[in-house]
Amino acid sequence: MCYNSLVSNQPGYWPAKGRCQLNWHGLRWPVVALAFAGSLLAIWAGHRLLNRYDYQVPLEQAVARDKSVESFTVGDQGQPNIYQVRFPTGGNLEEEWRGLNRILADRTGGRPYRIEILDNPDQKLNQVYYNVQYAIYGALARGTFQAMAGRVENQAKQAGVTAGLWVDGRNIYLDLSDGGHSLQKVFPRTAATGTGGAVNG
Repeated sequence: MCYNSLVSNQPGYWPAKGRCQLNWHGLRWPVVALAFAGSLLAIWAGHRLLNRYDYQVPLEQAVARDKSVESFTVGDQGQPNIYQVRFPTGGNLEEEWRGLNRILADRTGGRPYRIEILDNPDQKLNQVYYNVQYAIYGALARGTFQAMAGRVENQAKQAGVTAGLWVDGRNIYLDLSDGGHSLQKVFPRTAATGTGGAVNG
């Protein structure tokens, strides 16, 4: 309401600055703020539920049907999405990795993602990996795959652990096992990696 509304229709008259005020009758601002916050919370919760039951649950069910995966967890849903996986010890890591990526490619709608392998190496496996990683990176840089394979076989034999090594057009796969312990790594080949992707943690 303007204080000078009775004379505001006079020619040439303008209300003085600061004299015209709006009076919001009946509004309780704390209640309005709480209602707004509650609406935002409801929208956020609905989005979370929709994402959970429309995307995450079907994805987890699809991976659970893959017998080459021991456990699978949908982690941080950011950019990229994070999926944590545990593969069996002493299996074929190349086939397991490619099978999981086929499922994810079908279910993620082209969204970028990252796979983190959950393994449980002991000191012996960590030492073998330390001794062979330079040969692996050398193979990635210079294509010396035979030298890499010989190094992995020699170090695994000396340490008394089981080693699996595979190479395809996209990655190098290393699987070391010692009893109930395992160390599993996937190394992308630079020339074959693109915008899409899955790399081990």
